[in-house]
Amino acid sequence: MKKKNKQPKKQKTEHRDHIEQNDARDRRLGTFLTALALVAVIGAIVLPLWGTAFTCDDDMFTATARFRHNGYFKSSLAMAQSQGRFYQLFAYPLAQLPYYLGSIEVANLFRLAGTASVFVAFFFMLARSLQSRELAVFITVLSAGLLQTAEMYNPFHALPLWFNLCMTTFFLSAILFHKSIATASPRFRWYSAAVFFVCLLFYEAAIFYLFYYVIIAGIEHRKELNRSIRAWAASIVRIVLPYAVVTAVYLVLYVSFRLAYPPGYTGHEVSPAAAGDIVSTIVLFSLSGLDLNGFSSMDLSWDAHAFIAAMTVLATSFLVLRKNQSKLSSAVLAAAGLIAILFIFAPNILFGFLPKYRQWVKATPYYLGSYNSAFAMAALFGVISIGLVKAANRYKMRTAAALLLSLVLAHGSYQTVLKARPFYLQHKANRQAWTAVDGLIASAESNGLDRASIIVAPSLQVMPYLNPVMYDYWSYYFSWKLGRSVKVVDRFEGKAKEGEVLWLRAR
Repeated sequence: MKKKNKQPKKQKTEHRDHIEQNDARDRRLGTFLTALALVAVIGAIVLPLWGTAFTCDDDMFTATARFRHNGYFKSSLAMAQSQGRFYQLFAYPLAQLPYYLGSIEVANLFRLAGTASVFVAFFFMLARSLQSRELAVFITVLSAGLLQTAEMYNPFHALPLWFNLCMTTFFLSAILFHKSIATASPRFRWYSAAVFFVCLLFYEAAIFYLFYYVIIAGIEHRKELNRSIRAWAASIVRIVLPYAVVTAVYLVLYVSFRLAYPPGYTGHEVSPAAAGDIVSTIVLFSLSGLDLNGFSSMDLSWDAHAFIAAMTVLATSFLVLRKNQSKLSSAVLAAAGLIAILFIFAPNILFGFLPKYRQWVKATPYYLGSYNSAFAMAALFGVISIGLVKAANRYKMRTAAALLLSLVLAHGSYQTVLKARPFYLQHKANRQAWTAVDGLIASAESNGLDRASIIVAPSLQVMPYLNPVMYDYWSYYFSWKLGRSVKVVDRFEGKAKEGEVLWLRAR
């Protein structure tokens, strides 16, 4: 009897050792992939952005808002009243903070930190919801490598403590929501709902993310369908009740404030339109989050940043796709894909009903919601790639399929980053204007600036990708630095006292 028992015990020990070895290997792979994700974000996003000046007109407006309205919080109140958005009382003080603290470099640090917070929260949300660290890294790397960044109205550039925090707080809310499901804890559900309310305080379009909680609750309680549809619906209502409560509170505050302060902002005007116009607006804004044109481009120009991004996407994609993903069932992939498709379009639903943006999309099919859509598109790309490799595995072609898909994704990443380079190079050139102005102000006594009240500077008023004249930016900037009122114009034809007007010539 003793001899018969030894062999099974030995087999169990060997089996346990094999599992532990696989787990250790998976942990090492996960750590390596996480490091690759960090390299991708640095190579594709951080390096191009550093050293630029303002990359959006909204930066200029927000940097001078406190001067325009004689106060930090007064400007937030004025913004809230003019737009009929109560949440500006919360969001706009934060939006102004990076510019209030000082230099453009400080604002850039906030931009980088704001962007990083989105990617980090996105990664942990994916890891929690998909129960796969490798797939979470894969999708996060895709979002970094393929993100469309060469557009002005992009949270990646402007107002880092506004729209970026909207996405970050939504992902944090989703993380807490999945934790509440895993632990069956109503407490975490209410925590999640509270964070979702904060998300709404950054942008009203986030209200459409409410469907995320409804869909996940429906999937998690699908077994209730065996009893009845009513039981299933009751389970969903019980789960999403906290989110319904905070959304109702938000809508009451929103509508009440808007009635008290009717907005003059044209972006709020809702009007009916042909179904085709509404749908096309939503679709065009939604599909521009990732630069899909990069996959068909064949520009072979060399760029180090693009190379770093492409090689990181290639390595991450191949390592994840080549690995056996049998733990991810077809049902899980299908559900993840359908959710991703829905949330590609959800951030832009509101714009389809606003005439301002139905016109906007005809000129530039990119806006704030496009950035949000990009993360769902990256998730869809990841899910489709896993599905294709799983299908190829049936024909013993997993490695070949993984390599082919990885090369395609890496090519798209290279072209995306390469295409954005001129945008960043121009903004780095624009940065020299601030350097020159600061040098001029530092020597104000010797160059006559200390006496001038009018500065004629045509070269400052016209900048590629920026329009300082729109918000009279340079007048506020000189006035702030000099501590007195100064007007910057592109030409002056009137009469003035000696020393009152200073002409700046472009070098």
